[in-house]
Amino acid sequence: MGESRDETNLFGRSEMSIDRTRTGRAERRRAPRPLPATEAATAPMTKATLSVITGALQQVFASSLGVSVAKGFDPAAPPLTFAFFQRHAYFSAAAARFGAYQAVGVTTIVGFPGEAVPEAGIDPLDLTGRPEIDDAWVLGVFDGALAGVVVAVDDKGLMPGPTLEASRRFIVRWTVDPVEAVAAARQLLAPIRPRLDRRTLALAEGALRRSEETDPGEAAPHYLSLLQALAPLAALPTELPGRDDIAERDLLTGLHNRRFLEHYLPEAGESGATVAALLVDVDDLGALNERLGVAAGDAALVAVAGVLAAEHRAGDVLVRYGEDEFLLLAGVDGPDGAVAIAERIVVATRAARLDYPFEAETVTVSVGVITADPADLPYERLNDALGLAKLLGKNVARLAD
Repeated sequence: MGESRDETNLFGRSEMSIDRTRTGRAERRRAPRPLPATEAATAPMTKATLSVITGALQQVFASSLGVSVAKGFDPAAPPLTFAFFQRHAYFSAAAARFGAYQAVGVTTIVGFPGEAVPEAGIDPLDLTGRPEIDDAWVLGVFDGALAGVVVAVDDKGLMPGPTLEASRRFIVRWTVDPVEAVAAARQLLAPIRPRLDRRTLALAEGALRRSEETDPGEAAPHYLSLLQALAPLAALPTELPGRDDIAERDLLTGLHNRRFLEHYLPEAGESGATVAALLVDVDDLGALNERLGVAAGDAALVAVAGVLAAEHRAGDVLVRYGEDEFLLLAGVDGPDGAVAIAERIVVATRAARLDYPFEAETVTVSVGVITADPADLPYERLNDALGLAKLLGKNVARLAD
């Protein structure tokens, strides 16, 4: 294990630089710690799991609001909700919900990094300049006995799942304990206090005090409703219904094929992920076919597929992309990590041996590398990087400019 560095930022998170011995590359892992460490657990979750948790809290909050609206809010301490989004597109998808909260008198605070344009009656905060929440998802809901906070930080990794967006990995902390939730809320709101008007701050503090002063026994119905709302966690799909796994597999190598990508990759604007894309081309496959026959070429493809399968981690996506090309999508924290993966593939392929009777043959690959939004992969740049690797003599990896 390499040297670690621990720094606590305004979110109370620790930032650790860890030398991951399994892959031999340094990655930056960020674990949020805005909640007291004694009770709230930290765990890696896919976005699909995170969505169920945040959706369950929203569902219970909406139910609680129905009762509160019927009784009438305390004008000095109406319910409170706040949410920080990773990007504008995610706010837009939820704007109507938060606009409805605000319309019935809930103190509503939302924001994301980037230009903040009002939508659905919500005037969001531009959280640019708050680097501690650039990769964060935050949700807080407070209505008396109901008090819940979720904090998730994009871990820049992937876990197994039916689609890329569902597979994105987050480090998540959440709690519905009123004491912990109120403490977390005050810590989370502290960095943006200068951007809030005095009335909003007073109403938010009133809601937090009301949650502190409410009899904990009153929270029992909310806990029961939350457990019911979390039921989908037990039935998250590992594949999308109606998918034909055989049709999405390459018969020679057993890897996924290009048809699989049509289902797995997000549409434009849907993703906040960044992945490493590696286009791996088998060098001189045509010449090998001409010299020793198609069986030798097939053996070379199977050998390269084996190297790639051994290199790829849970959550990475590996497909046979063309006759002599493979595409690997991997969660990484930057170009250096992407290049490190590619260079290992080049070395491992050169050391691989083909099956009998071609075991005396050596196969090499050239690799083009980019880091990009998977919803808009720049295939032209990826091919340019691969072309540069070929021009440099093959058997190398090159990062796109």
